[in-house]
Amino acid sequence: MSSFPLDQLPNVISQCNEYKDQSITFTHSPDIDLSTEELTINNDLTLTFASREFSCKRIFICNCKVEIHNLSMTGSITVDNGTLTLYDSTIKNPNNSIDYILVAQKDSTVTATNCTFSGTKHFGISGDDHSFLFLDHCALSDIELYGIVLTCYSKLRCTHTTFINLESDSIYVADSCGANILHCEFSGSQKRAITVKNGEYLVFDNSIVKNCTLSAFYISCCSQFLMTECKIIDCSHTAIYLERVLGVIKKTIISRCNGNGVNASHSSKILITKCNLSHTTFPPIAICESSFGSIKKCEISDSDMSGVIVRSNSQAAIEDTTIQNIKLFGISISDSREVTVKRSLIIKCDNSAIAVYNNSKIKVKSTNLVGPCLYGINTFTGGFVNAIDTAILGMSKSAIWLHHSGAGLFEKLILSAALIAAGANIPEIVSNFDFEKRDDQIERDRLILNESKRFLMCKDSFALGIGHFELEKNIESEDPPIGVNAIKGKCQKCGDDASSCIYTRCGHTVYCRKCWDALETKPEFCELCLMPVSGVVAPINCSHEDEEGICSICFTEQSDSVILPCGHTICWTCACQWFGTSMDCPFCREKNARPQRFVSYE
Repeated sequence: MSSFPLDQLPNVISQCNEYKDQSITFTHSPDIDLSTEELTINNDLTLTFASREFSCKRIFICNCKVEIHNLSMTGSITVDNGTLTLYDSTIKNPNNSIDYILVAQKDSTVTATNCTFSGTKHFGISGDDHSFLFLDHCALSDIELYGIVLTCYSKLRCTHTTFINLESDSIYVADSCGANILHCEFSGSQKRAITVKNGEYLVFDNSIVKNCTLSAFYISCCSQFLMTECKIIDCSHTAIYLERVLGVIKKTIISRCNGNGVNASHSSKILITKCNLSHTTFPPIAICESSFGSIKKCEISDSDMSGVIVRSNSQAAIEDTTIQNIKLFGISISDSREVTVKRSLIIKCDNSAIAVYNNSKIKVKSTNLVGPCLYGINTFTGGFVNAIDTAILGMSKSAIWLHHSGAGLFEKLILSAALIAAGANIPEIVSNFDFEKRDDQIERDRLILNESKRFLMCKDSFALGIGHFELEKNIESEDPPIGVNAIKGKCQKCGDDASSCIYTRCGHTVYCRKCWDALETKPEFCELCLMPVSGVVAPINCSHEDEEGICSICFTEQSDSVILPCGHTICWTCACQWFGTSMDCPFCREKNARPQRFVSYE
């Protein structure tokens, strides 16, 4: 072991071939300034520093293995085809001309234990070109751009590390890279905790994310995403946003988000199990744009909108889940035909426990829908519900409401028209049900309110106060047509054709244009699906003059869909293909657009 004053550092490093494989200790010395120096180590060394801080523009470690203890430096380190093991060190405030505090590149390995990286207007740590980073009990703070950046097949393992006040994303994963995060905490004012684009995998375990100004997680095109026993709170946007992701989220708490808890979009497949999602301004779980979601044994509550939404040709299986204290619908299904709900409890939704619309289908089995709600099941615009062995209790208007071309098949239901007050003891009420009592004053519409011309059958069911209960209506009716043959909506004020006045958010038609323009106070929410109303648009025919009504993309199919919010028309086949990879209108490039197939209203 050799010992030198710190001011000899440049000389020792310049002659490092003479100290190959040795341990060198640098002791106290008068102040030195290496802030303009770039030093290169190209032989294996172990370096230990006195606690005194010094400045060095950059240290290069090339084609060798270096171990450093107790470094306190203003500057940066770059590891090029080498190995660096760093203990109990602080690196901060690099020169403004240098992009990173620490870089591992060209198949390098960097291990940092009990280290701090801070104070840069650029990036924190980089892993590039098949490199590997391992951080344990470290801290990153006050970094204006990404805290850690992984590119080109690099990997990160990060344990017991804190990320504080990073102005941009704490970790950015790209280019077939992967990250494993365990027992870490992300707090302060970062935009996102983690962004993944075209990453190989992200494993996020037993960690906490707080106070993100954007989504806590934005993950796009990642085939392996696993989150276990984490907590995400106080996000200014959606907590977890997924695009083309295959993933699992389990035993995780998500709360106080100004957006969704989890939004699985654009052909994602996600399993959400044993999670608690609460206090979100948007639905805690959204399964959208040809995605699949399996939701098992979750607690979902206190949403300012719906509890779970499934829309745009998506699929979902909801099992053993409780949904309660929801402002709109407990479960909302739109434009999706493969949705099941089993052994679940939906309670205390302001409007409906389950809403099914826009040519959607849902199967509900062995589930309890409990008030206070307006409706237990609400189906319209081509929605179809198959419910079996399910109880619907305590709805203030009706247990089941079919209207505007809604339909349903109901078997072995238990229905009760008796109201349930907020805060009531539900198990006690159920245990005191009198199945023998009969009440001739019960209005049948309080059980099933049918205002639709489509198929309705309720059989082998039981209504409290009535006994055996069955109902059949419109048994010979056909399925409501969709697309070009859809039956157009009529204005609820004058009864005229309303198809030229479409709500730009949801695509429903409620008023004709004349009555809409005459409204002194415009509605804030769609009268059917309760989505916010931001305006109306008339469908814009994009066909060529001699091909009226033909899709102007394929020139083959009839235009049977409208793009929202701009109003351009397109065929459903082209819409699915285009919006599978884009969120812009193909005609006017309107951002965040989506297609809506025409649906029937009668």
